[in-house]
Amino acid sequence: MAGGHNPVNPRTGAIRQRFMHKLNYDVTQYGRPSCVGCGRCVGICFGGVDIVRFIGMAGED
Repeated sequence: MAGGHNPVNPRTGAIRQRFMHKLNYDVTQYGRPSCVGCGRCVGICFGGVDIVRFIGMAGED
């Protein structure tokens, strides 16, 4: 964004935004999620992000 402003909290917001986009916003726009939650990416994620755990946490909100 202009001026270097980032509307997403860099610690937690970026991860949440990424997965909300895959699991929620794409459903609204395209009628299906971009991620099926299979968890295959967990083993290769350099950042240690476990999407299966994230989906469980996001469902608790």
